Amino acid sequence: MKVANKKCITNLSKKSLRANKTRNRMAVAAIILTTVLFTALFTVGGTMLYSFEQETMRQVGGDMHGTFKYVTKEQMYHCRNDWSA
Repeated sequence: MKVANKKCITNLSKKSLRANKTRNRMAVAAIILTTVLFTALFTVGGTMLYSFEQETMRQVGGDMHGTFKYVTKEQMYHCRNDWSA
């Protein structure tokens, strides 16, 4: 930002930072805690999704089992004939 009294604004901002040390430390602590919170939230969420996926695979038939959705009879016969060859 271009201002004519840049030195005065810099001086005021430095004095404000020095005068409010407790507030600044609390703000930094709040930022750190929020970062840790979101990191933990996304880690737990990702782990839960992976666990649900693994559970579903085990119910269907295992890790190496694949499924097809919305397959017509013609597509099913075509795939079955390709696999048997």
